[in-house]
Amino acid sequence: LPKVHMAFLKSIQVTSALFVPIRIDQEFWGLVIGQHSSKKWLDLQQRQLAALMVQYTANSYEKSLSSKRLSFRQDVEQLERQLTAGLQQSAQLDTVFNSEMEQLCKIAKADGFVVFKQDDIQTYGCCPSNEQLTNIVDLLNKRAPKNVGKYNSFKLKYERFFGDSLPFPGLMFLRISKNEDFYLLWFRKENITQVTQTGLMPTLYKAEKPLENL
Repeated sequence: LPKVHMAFLKSIQVTSALFVPIRIDQEFWGLVIGQHSSKKWLDLQQRQLAALMVQYTANSYEKSLSSKRLSFRQDVEQLERQLTAGLQQSAQLDTVFNSEMEQLCKIAKADGFVVFKQDDIQTYGCCPSNEQLTNIVDLLNKRAPKNVGKYNSFKLKYERFFGDSLPFPGLMFLRISKNEDFYLLWFRKENITQVTQTGLMPTLYKAEKPLENL
């Protein structure tokens, strides 16, 4: 184990631990760690059983993940067909996007979606006000050099530029035309997660070497 991990285990008074690797798609994905505050002996059969249970769970998760990927690919292909059919009927991109707002929002797993084209603003789901959206686009024009991107901490970094509180933590955008202020914007609601820890709480410890040298 790395020395920093050994120091952490020592700081929470762990004297014995079992590590079982998790592999997804034949690649290392993570670890399941069982730890104890006193010496605990596990024979080979028990260790193999633990590894088998972890890998069985990982295999089940991998199958579920493959199924979701297939479903997502099918949704993308269906949306592509719908957008293509829409473009064959109308030469106006904003009209086509407006007709598929619900699907464009769901496929990104967003809570809100906006088609912004100058003074024409169409919203779906949980979105900022039109005034906030106008300010967001102005900010993206000034600070976003790329035509596609996302800001996970948009609210934290830029809320000070807005008069009211923003109803989202981050956003994703696709710039269709900067000259026309033509954007597609996706928003997600802020989710607060509570973490409960049982057992011994870790204490601060000083590593033997600076972190950059580990």
